[in-house]
Amino acid sequence: MLALFWALLAGSAYGAPTDDQIKATYAQILQKVQIARIKQDYATVAGFGSRLAGSEADRRTGEYFISEVGKLGGQNLRSETFNVTVPDPKSTGTLTFGGVRQTVMPLWPNLVRTSTCDVAGPLLYVGLGTDGDLKGKDIKGSIIVMEF
Repeated sequence: MLALFWALLAGSAYGAPTDDQIKATYAQILQKVQIARIKQDYATVAGFGSRLAGSEADRRTGEYFISEVGKLGGQNLRSETFNVTVPDPKSTGTLTFGGVRQTVMPLWPNLVRTSTCDVAGPLLYVGLGTDGDLKGKDIKGSIIVMEF
């Protein structure tokens, strides 16, 4: 995507690129795409296993990416470490509603684990979480159940 940006920028010294310039740039890039190579890279990375943050496969994927970008001419490539909470796939929670206990599995959107503590509060179903689904509902202090 960055290559497309620079190609379009270089091709339009007098303002925004025209539709024809954009189409020509995409056509040039498309000619260089090798489906077999994409499949090969996908198989390589998938073969590393789960790339959960901090895992061995995560590390190997980063090294592979830097190596491949370097082969394409990338310079001054580096990786930076930072701390993240790594979810425990075996972690579960218990939801009790109306005297019925139900095991809930952890959900990790963007590495946020949902079952890290005991909580109590009214259970509130909010559908898809749209404005209409939330309208008139008091969500403060509630445990929200939402479709996704």
